[in-house]
Amino acid sequence: MSVRIYAPLTPVARKELLMRQYYLHTRKRIFYVQFTDPATQKRLSAISTGKNNRDDALIVIAGWLKDDVPQRQAEHESQSPRPLDALISSNQLFLGLKRLDLTAQDVLKIEKILKEKGLVETIVKKGFKEAEAMEDYLGRFWDYDRSPYVADKRSHGINLGKAYARCSSERVALYWVPYFKGKKLGEITKQDLKDFSVMVAKKYPKLSPITLRQIMLVGVTALRWAFANEYIPSDPTIGLTGYSTKAKKRGVLSPKEAEDLFKLEWKDKRSMLINLVAMTTGLRIGEILALRVENIGEEYLTIESSFSQIDGLKSTKTDEPRIVPVMPQIRNAMLNLAQFNLHGNRFVFFGEKKERPCGQFTPA
Repeated sequence: MSVRIYAPLTPVARKELLMRQYYLHTRKRIFYVQFTDPATQKRLSAISTGKNNRDDALIVIAGWLKDDVPQRQAEHESQSPRPLDALISSNQLFLGLKRLDLTAQDVLKIEKILKEKGLVETIVKKGFKEAEAMEDYLGRFWDYDRSPYVADKRSHGINLGKAYARCSSERVALYWVPYFKGKKLGEITKQDLKDFSVMVAKKYPKLSPITLRQIMLVGVTALRWAFANEYIPSDPTIGLTGYSTKAKKRGVLSPKEAEDLFKLEWKDKRSMLINLVAMTTGLRIGEILALRVENIGEEYLTIESSFSQIDGLKSTKTDEPRIVPVMPQIRNAMLNLAQFNLHGNRFVFFGEKKERPCGQFTPA
């Protein structure tokens, strides 16, 4: 009788013997395989072989080990098979991400890699400024008292009027919020903006190109500022197609029409004189309302401020004082009107309140 003597297994051989490439089990009579990670011996996600016979299932698995392993497919997505080592590497990556205490810099590096591979356009990171709701950001951006944009402008000596901020806020509420509600600031893409610009033009066909441009500028300005101040990682406004800047031609009164207009009996003489000043000097309505007696010279008017119903007295549009010639008849009529101002504020076109001139839209 012969006796065989087996040499004891080495630690390496014992480890290799204990290692398994995969586990096989059934679900509803179909065989599923779970491959193992060689480094950790942990099982990967189960994959159906599509076979209800063990031998047929083993043949399928052998083919996968030789070639590529199919991936589990998400709904409405098709994914190409991948080599087993790539599948294992991905699993190790996912496990690492779960275990690691990622820093903000780690997240930014991961985002950069995914962008370079063309897998994502942007990732909205929790706790970052880009995670703010778009409607909240735009609402705050054009709120004169809370706006970081207004504060930034003012700190650099640039005056942004309350009237402009209010008009922008109204456009945000009317056009931007309904379309972008629920979107995060960092989620906005160039395609989103293109789609929005097309929608506004189609939904509001009576708006002029200039008005459409101003509506777009409300959001574009806010997004460009967000990028410049590192709220978002990229500028989605680059390369946008703008609207035409050609304004609708405005009609101009003929000399006869103007003459007939001023022959009418005006209910408010101030309104008539305001229109005469505008016609003969070319001044803006706000500049006319801001005129005081001391601005009236012998032959010229000194224009150093403007008036808005929202902002009150403010600097002119160019922030620079200037002089404009005035006809003697107009000069005398203005000085005569100013004599009836009992408020002591020396406004030529005085109003009911001491601190303000007359209303901007006093009816004729």
